[in-house]
Amino acid sequence: PLLAAMDCIDDESRTKAFLGAVERAVQRFSNSGNEPIEVIDAGCGPLPILAIKAALSSDRVHVTAIESNPSS
Repeated sequence: PLLAAMDCIDDESRTKAFLGAVERAVQRFSNSGNEPIEVIDAGCGPLPILAIKAALSSDRVHVTAIESNPSS
């Protein structure tokens, strides 16, 4: 599973697109109030890079990363 996750990260165009979308969504919600921004990364795999990106995008973000596959 970790090697498969690394393959996903190596898909540079998709990874950049997803990371950009997460950052834009967090910024959009950051501009609409002061309450916490709850982010759930469901099916994150062994490398929750989208959850990490969300958490680093704003101090207001609270992230839950969920992976149910025991081999991940």
